[in-house]
Parts: sequence; C-alpha cells; structure tokens
Amino acid sequence: MKRKILKVCLILIVVSGVALIFKASPNEDLESNLNKKKEMAIYIKNSDGNYEKTNMIPNEGYILNEEKSICSNNAKPSWNFNSKSFVIKNLTKGSTSCYLYFDNYCRPEDTACQTILANKEIDSRDRITGPLVDNTTGKIYVTKDNDGTSFYFAGDVDNNWVYFANNYWRIIRINGDGSVRMIYNGPTTDKTDESTKISSSFYSVEGKRDDSAYVGYMYGTPGSNNYQDTHANINDSAVKTIVDNWYKDNILNLNLDKYISKTASFCNDRTITEMTGYGTLGYGNNLTAYSPRSRMYKLDNTGWLSVNTPTLLCAQKNDLFTTNLANTGNNKLIYPVGLISLDEAIFAGGFGNVPNNNFYLYTGYPYWTMSPCSMDTDGFTYISDVTKDGSVGATGANWKAPGVRPVINLKSDIILTGNGTSDNPFRVEAN
Repeated sequence: MKRKILKVCLILIVVSGVALIFKASPNEDLESNLNKKKEMAIYIKNSDGNYEKTNMIPNEGYILNEEKSICSNNAKPSWNFNSKSFVIKNLTKGSTSCYLYFDNYCRPEDTACQTILANKEIDSRDRITGPLVDNTTGKIYVTKDNDGTSFYFAGDVDNNWVYFANNYWRIIRINGDGSVRMIYNGPTTDKTDESTKISSSFYSVEGKRDDSAYVGYMYGTPGSNNYQDTHANINDSAVKTIVDNWYKDNILNLNLDKYISKTASFCNDRTITEMTGYGTLGYGNNLTAYSPRSRMYKLDNTGWLSVNTPTLLCAQKNDLFTTNLANTGNNKLIYPVGLISLDEAIFAGGFGNVPNNNFYLYTGYPYWTMSPCSMDTDGFTYISDVTKDGSVGATGANWKAPGVRPVINLKSDIILTGNGTSDNPFRVEAN
C-alpha cells in the first residue's frame, strides 16, 4: 500500500525551531502542513537494489533510510513509528528541501525476516523509562545496529519461539544484515526452569577479580599499564570457552552450522564512560566505569537511571566480536556464538534494578550478559547480568552463580515454518 502525494511533493519548510513533524496520511496534501512550495523528492528501493523516484510515500513494508536520506540546511529527516510521522530535526531555516530514500523492511533474499515480520505491527521505543511487562505478541520494535535496521522483540511475547538443534530458543532480534539472533531456552518451552542455561560459571578466570582485563569476553594481559594491552583479545574468558565447546558439540558436530550466520557480530563494549568517583584509565585495578554501566546507572553514581538508554551500535572494532569470515569487527571468534548484551536485555524489557517476571528473557535464574560494568571500589570487576528477579544489574566476574545462555544467529536466507508460538515454534527447513 502507498500513500498518494497530491502535488508532486513540492514543499518549502519555513519554521523556526528544532523539529517539524508532518504526517503522511492517505490522500493528504502535504502542502497543507507547510507554507510554500519547495522540492521533496522520494525514492523507493526496487527489487534489483536500485532506487526509483516516485510521488508515493510507502505505507507498509518500507523504512526510511536515515543514513542515505538528506535535507538541506543540515536538517535531519527521521521516521517516528509511534506517530507514523516524519520528523525533521535541526530545522532552523526556511527553504529546506529533503530527499528521502525508503528501503524494504526485508531484502528479497532475507526469507527469515519476511516470515518473522509477516503481520507484525512495527513500533519503536524512544524512551525506556521502566520494564516492559505488557503482552506484546504481534508487535516488534525497530532500532539501529552496526549493520543497519534491527527489529527486536520486547515484553511478554509468545511468538518468538524457535525449535533448532534439539532445543528451544527465543528470537532476540532480526539483525541489520537480516540474520536472526536468538538465545538458548533449553529442551522444553518452560521459561523458568534451570535448563534454560547450559551451565553456571564465573565470567572470566576462576578466583580472579582484581584487574580490568577480566571484563573482556576475550582479554589481554592482566597487570598491564595501559588500556590497549589490558583489553587485547588474546585469552578466552571462561564463558567463551563454555559456549564455544557447547557450539562445537551441539551445532558443528551435528552438521547444523550450515544454518548459522558466520558474519553476524557480538558486542563486548569496553569503551570507558566518565562517572563521578571513577577514572578513565581502564587497566589494572584503577577504578573504571564502562559505557554499558552509564546506560543503566546515573552518571553521577547516586542511583539508577530513570531512563535507560540502550544501543545496538558497538563503538569499537576491538569490541565487535566476529569470525574471520566477516568484513567487520575484530575477527577473533573461532565459532559464531556469544552471549546477549545488556543493551539487548534492556530493549527486550529489562530495566535497571526493577524486577520484571513478565518479559520473555525472565527465567527466575541469573545469567551473564556480554557487557562490562566496572572495575569497582571493592576491587571487583563487575559484569552486567540479567538477575533472578528479571531486572538488569551487575555481578562480580569471579562469582559462579550466574548461568550461561548461548546466543547464535541463523542465516538470513533460511526457510522457517511454523508461526513462532510455543505450541507451533518456528522450525528451520532444509533448503
């Protein structure tokens, strides 16, 4: 379905302020929202990957390519899924023209994406001010990741189940490259059984807690006097060894790796954030707060954030874990398996220090994420986790209680059958 623009999209923006919002309703003359005429050109990507100019704004099945779309006078176009409106940010001058490019939600070759998004309501969560406890079955949310646009499940949802490799999984999101990220749930669809984890483990090295190196999914040389050597990707953490061995035994040895994306990435964000009482050295036992902490805790360290600010963008190549088959990231993974990130857990419905037993990642048991938290005042390195009450928090890296839940990514072109419910989960069909 497309929305007709009656007067060939000639628009002049003459507004003082920081943002203009206008809706593209069916049969609506967009000039009525503005004062005079100026050009707004619209391009839609076709099946061969090229853009064609049109006088029609797509309604469903397309998303605004915010990186490619441009406006004059440094204005920034974006699309608000909540209000189904364009938002032109940084609008400070008149005579502003825009060139808008729309891409398909899913590329033609991304069959898994097409199946998962079928009949889904697309929405966004601009401000995350608490846990998401609502039944959101039939809805999926959108944000950006390093590969483009990612569609993620959130809340109390029951249509993101997959049966694969003799186990049940929960889809976390469709990645920007079309691959499908999912987290292990075990041999049954019981959401609160201990079998939702493959084991419990300390995060890094048994008994070790006194060096910033141990926040790494892979780590460098403890005792180093600089950030680079501390966070070099030389040694495997304990959790990486566990999930690698699990992948080898349960995916590779069963000849199921042909369905797994070898180019999808995992983020172990070790960038440093400035917080009161913490330095920015990031080595040894120097007090250090890592960026995932600032997306959950207040920057002045007086309490918890009233607004959590997750992101699926991984800032450093060194922290973006990929195999050597990927064109991005650090190419340090032997097997294409990892852990969920703190940011993914927050997007899914978790929230800092607020219990939530009504979102799909709640299991009643604590488990590790892949996201560092801090080298703290007690001499512990802390890693972010999903707690037993369904909040998100942090646990000392040498504590063995948290569980390990592998995360894998299915290829974008796989064929899925089923409808994703616990009674009729998606299943990977041979192709």
